[in-house]
Amino acid sequence: VASIAIGNSLEVQFKNNWRDKAILYMALVGKPGTNKSAPLKFAMTPIDERDAREMLKFREEYTKYDAAMKTALRGRGEIPVEPKCRQTVMTDFTTEVLMRTLSANPRGIAVYVDELMGFIRNFNKYRAGNDEQVWTQIYNGYSLVVNRINCQPINITDTFVGIIGTLQPGMLPEFAKGKKESGFLDRWLFSYPEIKHYPRLNMEELDPAVPRRWSEIIERIYTLPIDEQRRVIRLTDDAARIYLDWYNSLADLKDHDRYGMAEAATKMERYCMRFSIILEALKYGCGQDEIKEVSA
Repeated sequence: VASIAIGNSLEVQFKNNWRDKAILYMALVGKPGTNKSAPLKFAMTPIDERDAREMLKFREEYTKYDAAMKTALRGRGEIPVEPKCRQTVMTDFTTEVLMRTLSANPRGIAVYVDELMGFIRNFNKYRAGNDEQVWTQIYNGYSLVVNRINCQPINITDTFVGIIGTLQPGMLPEFAKGKKESGFLDRWLFSYPEIKHYPRLNMEELDPAVPRRWSEIIERIYTLPIDEQRRVIRLTDDAARIYLDWYNSLADLKDHDRYGMAEAATKMERYCMRFSIILEALKYGCGQDEIKEVSA
C-alpha cells in the first residue's frame, strides 16, 4: 500500500544508470480460512477510500460535462474537455483498459485481486497475445506502447503498476506453470508463513486509532509530488557499503547455484532497492521532515 502511494513520485539511484521504483508484485499464500483477505482489505482501506472520493468527484464533473456537451451540440458554446477518472485500484480489466486508466493516473495504479488465480487465468482472455510479457515489462517501470486494431495507440512513458492478492497453496503449481522461462515467476514475492494455525476468535476489538493513524501515514506519502523532475534519492556511503557486501555475497551463491535460485535472486537485488524506498517513505509518512537519502 505504501508502494502504491509512492508511485512515480520517488526513485532510488544506486549508480548513474541504475534507478529503480517501488513496484511490488506480491502474493499472500495460505489455506482457505487462514485469514489472508481481511488484513489485506484493512491495509488497502486508505486507497479504497481515496478511490471512493475520486469517483464521487468524477461523477459530479461528468454531470457538468454532459450538460455542457449538450449545450455545445446545440451551437451555444464550446466543446468541453471530458473529465478523467482518477482511479487507483483495479480488479477486473483488459490490458487496454489498464493502459488507459494508467494514462489518466500518472502516479500509478494498484491491481488488487483477492484470488490471484483469477488474474492469471484472465491472461489472453480477450485477445490472442502475450499478456504475460506485458506484465513482465511493467515490472520494470519502463515505457509501454499498446497497439490495437480500430483504436488509437497508447504510449505510457512512465509505468507504475503494483500487484497484490491472495493465493491458496494448491494453486502454486498452476500459478507457476510455463512462467519460469519468461522470467514472470521470478518477479513475484510470495508471503508464505511457516506457521499455519487457523485463527482463534476472541472479543478483542481493534482500537479505532489504528486505522485512523494508518490512513494518515498513507495520505502523507501521497503528498510527495509527481512532476518531470521526480525526487531521486541515493544511498548514504554506509548504506552503499552494506548493499555492496550483500550483493556480492549473493553473487557468490549464484555462481555455485545448484537449486535454480539464481534468477529469483537477481530480482531480490532489485527488490532490496525497492524496499529501501518504501521504508524511507514510511518514515516520512510517520512524521520525518523530508526524504533525503537511503540510510544504513
